[in-house]
Amino acid sequence: MPPVAGEEAGGAGGDAHAAAPSTAPPPADPPSSGSGQAPAGATAAADAPPPPPPAALDDDALLASFFAEVRAADREAEVDRVLGAFKLNPFEQVGVRFDADEAAVTRAYRKVRTKERERERASERER
Repeated sequence: MPPVAGEEAGGAGGDAHAAAPSTAPPPADPPSSGSGQAPAGATAAADAPPPPPPAALDDDALLASFFAEVRAADREAEVDRVLGAFKLNPFEQVGVRFDADEAAVTRAYRKVRTKERERERASERER
């Protein structure tokens, strides 16, 4: 919309977050030397870091992108946790050999279970 008489472009009626037009001229193509090699300055431009994000991003957009990254990291951690659970050896968890008889496994399980319940009760008392 063109500015109304008495208003400047980008004033109260304009968009406060609109990016200003670039005043820099587009880069000129270097003349080709015919040797098939790129000019010396061409690799420096290709290795330059990307430009910083525009300052017009508001806090909501930054928070949204941050939480999206956190959700992705949480998702990866949860997948690793679940896949790790399938790699557990139950005999190792109770402290017996895999060829132990059923009675030995039962005794070891009950001992571990008792210790775990004592630990749970202690943490409940602390609350």
